[in-house]
Amino acid sequence: MLTDLTPFDLDISQHPAIERFVLLGHRSPEATIELVSELHFRGFRRYWPRDLTGDHRPETFCNVFTCDYAHGMRVTLPRLLANDLFRWLHAPESGGAAGWAQVLEAEAQRLANLGCPVVAVWRNPHPHKPGHIAPVVPNLGEPFTSCSNVGKRNLLRCRLVDAFGNVTPHFFANA
Repeated sequence: MLTDLTPFDLDISQHPAIERFVLLGHRSPEATIELVSELHFRGFRRYWPRDLTGDHRPETFCNVFTCDYAHGMRVTLPRLLANDLFRWLHAPESGGAAGWAQVLEAEAQRLANLGCPVVAVWRNPHPHKPGHIAPVVPNLGEPFTSCSNVGKRNLLRCRLVDAFGNVTPHFFANA
């Protein structure tokens, strides 16, 4: 089961560079950009697509990256697959209880620009195909929603459409 796979050990909870970026109660757009930059730099092998199941198709690790981001932001996001995270975030007894609330895209970007933890998540309607999840990051004044993507292409900061294509994700903030 993919949820049990740990692609290359990287214990970010003990990494001083991660710890210093986002302190509880002190969030900023600069700290968010530094956090995702550090995750991409330190964890590039952890998030790189590769075949772990032997089916000759590379698995991608958007869920692992986004959970590492959430840990760095000091919010709860369990290590689940993207489709399962979609359901977890929508459920009041799980995502809601952990402080996540669904927001509109414009509000998601506004909160990310303030340094709040925000994710975009899409559930694949085909039950055996993967969904996608990515942190929404400060857009640095650009006129589009920005995210940090791990998947077929790993991008430190990109337009939402570059990460999700033509599907419409749901947005959740933990402000």
